[in-house]
Amino acid sequence: PALKQEANAWKLTRNGDVVAYDDTQAGVVATGVRLCRKRWVEQGITAELQIRRRDGTIRDTRTYGRDPRGIK
Repeated sequence: PALKQEANAWKLTRNGDVVAYDDTQAGVVATGVRLCRKRWVEQGITAELQIRRRDGTIRDTRTYGRDPRGIK
């Protein structure tokens, strides 16, 4: 199915390519979380989700799989 881009839609990208659109940031984050978890479970590849504001600044970063940082 083709993706329909809306003027005010939030978008999910991977390596610069649009993967999905949603009317809400929560919806696109939920899709991103699902895809990151799927990648870890099916392929064993650590995935990182960066949640950005409309101005492009990073609001939050989430890692799925083995977190490479040494956080205790």
